[in-house]
Amino acid sequence: MPSFDHKNVFILDITSSGFVVSFLTSSPPLLQTVQLRGAAVIKARKLSSAMSAAKAICDHMRDIWFGTKDGEFTSMGVYAGGNSYGIPEDLIYSFPIEIKNKTWKMVGGLPINDFSRAKMDATAAELVEERDTAMDFLSQ
Repeated sequence: MPSFDHKNVFILDITSSGFVVSFLTSSPPLLQTVQLRGAAVIKARKLSSAMSAAKAICDHMRDIWFGTKDGEFTSMGVYAGGNSYGIPEDLIYSFPIEIKNKTWKMVGGLPINDFSRAKMDATAAELVEERDTAMDFLSQ
């Protein structure tokens, strides 16, 4: 594995995978809408969803630069090492994150219901499979 300081790595999470906020889990139709939003934007505007991605990038850069408000967090794809959510190590995964002084810290101990746990585990399994496929390809 390459060596890097994972406190300096930020990866934009614009998918609906990863950490699923509990209010989404109480409404499967809402969750499905969020999961399919990219296709809906393309269909409605007849354009790509690039502006949505650009807005998400701007929001993340704002949070990184100015930090999150006290008591609030954002969801961001970061290195999974040392997480309290049971996600395998050595993945980049979306977690609740607080940012202060341009340094992120994972928010631990948030309650996870059964629906969220199943979605999180499915996402982690997909990421492990993708990671392993990429590593196999790179080792050839």
